[in-house]
Amino acid sequence: MEGHEFSELDFLTELSVRTGCGLLLDVNNVHISAHNLGFDAATYLDAFPAKAIVEIHLAGRAVDPGDKRLLIDTHDAPIADNVWLLYQRVIERIGIRPTLIERDDNIPGFDVLLAERDRAQTLLNIGKKRSSEVTTLIRVHLRCLSHKDLARSRLEPRAAFRWAWFPDQPVYTIWRLNREQRDIPDELDWRGEGALLTRKQGRVCWEAVSAADCTFLDACAAYLPIELAAEKALEVQSDLDLSELIARLFSTNAFVAVNTLALSED
Repeated sequence: MEGHEFSELDFLTELSVRTGCGLLLDVNNVHISAHNLGFDAATYLDAFPAKAIVEIHLAGRAVDPGDKRLLIDTHDAPIADNVWLLYQRVIERIGIRPTLIERDDNIPGFDVLLAERDRAQTLLNIGKKRSSEVTTLIRVHLRCLSHKDLARSRLEPRAAFRWAWFPDQPVYTIWRLNREQRDIPDELDWRGEGALLTRKQGRVCWEAVSAADCTFLDACAAYLPIELAAEKALEVQSDLDLSELIARLFSTNAFVAVNTLALSED
C-alpha cells in the first residue's frame, strides 16, 4: 500500500518473527482478494511465510450480487476448483498442516461434506509422500556440491518442526515421561536438555537434542549458510561432529529445502 513501510507479506513475516505467533492461512480469502484486487494468488502464496503457518482454511465463495465483478467469501458453497489447486500448491511447498473446511450455510448432505474432506485428505497424503521425496532430493543435491558451494548453501527447516534448549531444566525427560504417562522420579537429574518436536503421520514425535543441535537449527531458520550455522554450533560444543549432526537431523526430515543461489560469488 502506498505510504506504508511494509507490504502485507513483510508485515506478517515480521509479526511472526518478533512475537513467535503462528499464522492461519485462509486459501479461499487469498483467492478472493487476488480476484477482487488484481494480484496473483499463486505468487502471494509462494511468498507467504511457510514456517509461521499453523493451520489452513478452505471454503466456498459466491459472486457479489451487487457487483458481479467481485467475489464474496460466503462459506455456503463447494470449494472452487481453483482454490483446490492453490491448496495443493501450498501443501507441496510447506508440507502438511491441519486443515479446516468451513461450511456455515446451505449445508449439503453428509456424503458431500465427506467428499470434500476426502479430497483434502488425498492432497495431504500426497504432501506426506513428497515431503519424504524432498528430503531425499536435498541429500542427493548436497552430495553433488563442492565443499565451497556446500558451505554457502542454506538449509530451510520444516515449518512444522519445533525445537528449544532449556539450559537449567530437564525439559525433554519431563516431556517424554508425561507423554508416555509415566511417573517422574523423585531424584531427577536436574540439568539442561533440549527437545525436538516433529509430526509424522498425524502423530507428535519427540527426541532429545543438544544445545549445539538447537543452535544449528536456529541458524538455519535465520537463513544463515551452513558454514556459519556450523560455526555457531561449534561455539557451543567444540567437539561437535557436524557430519553426525546433519545426518541425524536429516533422519528426522528436518529440512524442507536447500537454497544454493548465488553460490558462484566470491
